[in-house]
Amino acid sequence: MVAFSIIRASKGTVQVNSGPGKGTEFVVTFPEANKDSAQTNEKRTG
Repeated sequence: MVAFSIIRASKGTVQVNSGPGKGTEFVVTFPEANKDSAQTNEKRTG
């Protein structure tokens, strides 16, 4: 439940694919990062 809350808060999605004898696949996607935000984060951590 914690992971799902983080995904939703980040405007991401979760897709679940499942079939008998095939197992289950979870596909988690997040929106593309803004280049300006990524550069700002690099400056803080770099």
